Amino acid sequence: MKFVFKSTVLLAILLSSFAALGQKPAEEFRMYKDQYADDPYIVLKTEKHLEIGIQNGEPNITYSNSYKKFYLSDNANRFSSESVSHSDFRKLENLEAYTLTPKKRRYKEEEVESFSVSDLSGGSIFYDDSKKTSFDFPYIDKGYKSFYKSTFSITDPHMLPMFYIGSYTPVLEAVFTVKYDKGVEMEFTTLNMDSLDVEVNDEDLGNAVLRTWTIKDIPKMEYESGAPGALYFAPQILVRMKSYQSNSENVSVLGGVDDLHNWYCEFIKESEGEHPELQAVSDSITSGLEGEIEKTEALYSWVKSNIKYIAFEDGYNGFIPQSASEVCHNRYGDCKGMSNLLFQLMRRQGIQAQLAWVGTRDLPYKYADNPSPSADNHMIAVLEKDGEYYFLDPTHSNLPFGLPSPFIQGKEVMVNKDCESYEVVEVPMVDSKSNLIKDSVSVRIEGSDLEGTGRLELRGFNRMTFMDRMGSMNKSELKTYCRSYLLKGSNRFILDSMSFSNLENAQMPLYLDYTFHIPNYVIEVDGEAYVNLNLDKLDLPTKFPDERKMPFESRFKSLREEIVVFETNPSHEITEIPESSGFSHKQFEFSNDYQNNPGHLERRMSYDNRYMKLEGDDFEAWNEYVNKLQSSHSQQIVIKKPSNQTISEEE
Repeated sequence: MKFVFKSTVLLAILLSSFAALGQKPAEEFRMYKDQYADDPYIVLKTEKHLEIGIQNGEPNITYSNSYKKFYLSDNANRFSSESVSHSDFRKLENLEAYTLTPKKRRYKEEEVESFSVSDLSGGSIFYDDSKKTSFDFPYIDKGYKSFYKSTFSITDPHMLPMFYIGSYTPVLEAVFTVKYDKGVEMEFTTLNMDSLDVEVNDEDLGNAVLRTWTIKDIPKMEYESGAPGALYFAPQILVRMKSYQSNSENVSVLGGVDDLHNWYCEFIKESEGEHPELQAVSDSITSGLEGEIEKTEALYSWVKSNIKYIAFEDGYNGFIPQSASEVCHNRYGDCKGMSNLLFQLMRRQGIQAQLAWVGTRDLPYKYADNPSPSADNHMIAVLEKDGEYYFLDPTHSNLPFGLPSPFIQGKEVMVNKDCESYEVVEVPMVDSKSNLIKDSVSVRIEGSDLEGTGRLELRGFNRMTFMDRMGSMNKSELKTYCRSYLLKGSNRFILDSMSFSNLENAQMPLYLDYTFHIPNYVIEVDGEAYVNLNLDKLDLPTKFPDERKMPFESRFKSLREEIVVFETNPSHEITEIPESSGFSHKQFEFSNDYQNNPGHLERRMSYDNRYMKLEGDDFEAWNEYVNKLQSSHSQQIVIKKPSNQTISEEE
């Protein structure tokens, strides 16, 4: 009976398989179109295979990746272009691709015959060894299928690929396999896979082990505006070689953070040297200065101002810092080269700076959980002084000394200690008060217009962001940008004049003094004038929709203060003043206060956004906050004049 049961099951599987194979193209299209009506295409199957053997005492690694897609939309031909990336670490050995064109009873295979190779780098990369091989499928239409398979050789066991599961379109089946010799020790870590139905199978092949993950019916990935990077949500399998046997000797690869640090240190050693000319440069920059912090600030400012950041990705040169003397001479470098230059200049003043590795905020990994090159993508210099860490990123010309780059806040930094040891420390979140926007204006009524003078004060990351966006704008572009930044009251806002203070000193607040007027801002009805002193109402936050699921992330914490001084006239009687209002939450708050003084009415507004990320539990409170904020901003003052005079009459 047991044998019959197995045979019956096998027969059922074979019959269902033959039925699927025998399905006509038109029937298959209708079936998938009914199931996935809103999707332009689906992935029928994706397979990724990694194979690791040992040959002549060294790892021999191959990797293949394939996709089979089915197209459902009328304009499916817009998806006909594909490309495969490769580099010196991942050499492309073979690429095959074809279209399956539906006929009456079957599909006809049409091979792709033309492939073109080009550089992968974008405008932000000066040199990149990464390439892409591009191709176009023969004509794609609804009901068509496409298939491509790329095969690579992996040249370094530290650089194994990750398996990312899912796509922004449904995936019917994903299969991932890792075959490795028994002399190889592997580590597999899964992330964000709890919601998936995953079948894992280990098979003993004698001299090797085969692990297979099979996942079916993977829903398409969703993304919501302002959410953290996709890697925080995407299901993924992290694959890491811990060690391997080479001629009876165990060779460590990435068994833990110690191994990663040791590997990185090999690259740092290659960048070391005497660089005697740097002593004169370092001495000239720090001449007359006392104290390590003062000297560090001067050296940091010099590198930021005199060395241009240009990204490099060139095989192992993507890990090896450029020579400090070369960066200094050329006046350009990537994050590694610029940090190495700063490090070398500081060391020549006896300052015990260190080089350090860090991942930007779009990477979700911690070193202990993922001790591999995928855990970080940036290099900085670090100084520890009296228990305080200075995270020095010289690639950002407008970043004030003492602040980390905004994109590494909350991230782990692996700080090298002369390759004898290391320390993993966490970058702090910069508090909102350090990132101040303060806008103070004095306004008066002129006829039906509102005229005023103002001063904008920007500190910390807000100063940095403003300066970044200014870039190399001409005078006209700059005024347009400043108008949009200062916009008040209504879209009729006119910026009349502006001038800056402290443009060159990133350590000082940036001041923008300006004059403006808003035509026809005063509303007059039956001898009463209505004026809304909430001039920032055009830039209010919005509520989260009820269906939002993903967290909302902020680039940095920020405090905004607004002061409006409304000049009153002795013949004007202010008959209504809005009540003060506010809202307080652990992550955000506002206050809107009015005070009537002799000769002027003053409004003070404060928004304190103390969050870096809002979770679903915060959304209800946020929406309440926005409601109260909008209500507060709709309030107006009411002014009454003597009955024989209208508000708009000239005095």
